[in-house]
Amino acid sequence: MKACLSGETVTQTAKHISYLIDHRYFYDEFDPARKKFVARYTCGVARNAVAAELRANNYDFADKDFLRSLPRYINNPSMAGFMMEQAIISWIAKHGLDVGSLKNQKMEVMVFAGDYPKWRTDITKQPVLYYPKEFNFPAIDGIIVLIGPKPRMENKKQDLFMFPFQITLAPDSYLNSHKIFFSQYQGWIEGLEQFNVVPESLWIAPKAAQHKSHAPSDEDN
Repeated sequence: MKACLSGETVTQTAKHISYLIDHRYFYDEFDPARKKFVARYTCGVARNAVAAELRANNYDFADKDFLRSLPRYINNPSMAGFMMEQAIISWIAKHGLDVGSLKNQKMEVMVFAGDYPKWRTDITKQPVLYYPKEFNFPAIDGIIVLIGPKPRMENKKQDLFMFPFQITLAPDSYLNSHKIFFSQYQGWIEGLEQFNVVPESLWIAPKAAQHKSHAPSDEDN
């Protein structure tokens, strides 16, 4: 399955292990140029389903085999975006982000189904990256949560830093992601009433952007 996503060669054709392969969605074919069988998938739905399962099992999409396949898809915007998203999320989980309180810390990855994650409030001092099982999830590609230290004052809530992020090769196509996220904000913070939630939206794109503050509005509450 890993080879199917990145178009890598396989040591054994699927015909010899047909009981393990659903040929409606996955297959291999002989590549004369490489003189080996190359794994393929039949549709984007199959690709996305396998990616979510691999992500749930902590597969590293930033390994050498996966990264080597990126140049083959550079002229296919949909596939290039998918491959870059998977690789970047793996890199973030492994190496962290130098943003605010995250401080390049390694992250645990949790795949969630449905509209919102089931938050793990027992994990402290380490960021947790929540990744939606549904590909092309509305507004975000993932969300990072870090629970801050307990406050010294008894009447003060503990901070919970929330970083919804978007990965894109075409930033202009996602100008409304911030607005969409905050229009659903009450759903995102449900079950976190004991915390002081501090949200900060992140963009990961080919070109660096300036920090932009958004004034509070009725849609953000």
